[in-house]
Amino acid sequence: MFIISGWLISIFGNCGTWQEWQDLRQVHLLQWVIFYTAQCIGILLLGIRIKDNLLRDLGVIFLLLDLYTRYFEYLWDHTNKGIFFGVLALSFWWVGRLIEQRRKQG
Repeated sequence: MFIISGWLISIFGNCGTWQEWQDLRQVHLLQWVIFYTAQCIGILLLGIRIKDNLLRDLGVIFLLLDLYTRYFEYLWDHTNKGIFFGVLALSFWWVGRLIEQRRKQG
């Protein structure tokens, strides 16, 4: 819940209504984005430090989700969609491959 709420606040900020969020420029939410990215990196490092695979994997997954969210917010209108979906497919393949390897080991 902590990670998901951080992700949502990095998207919507502290806005009370839909109209207020629509009128707000995304650059005003930069403080929430920095906080959420630091939260994901902190969870990832904590998982590595205490050797908790679930915590580490959650850090990686939500850090990737954060990067994809920022892409949609800032770069969607200006870049090639094929490149984005190619990178997305490769990252899903990579994460799936890691999960499959761990299941075979355990």
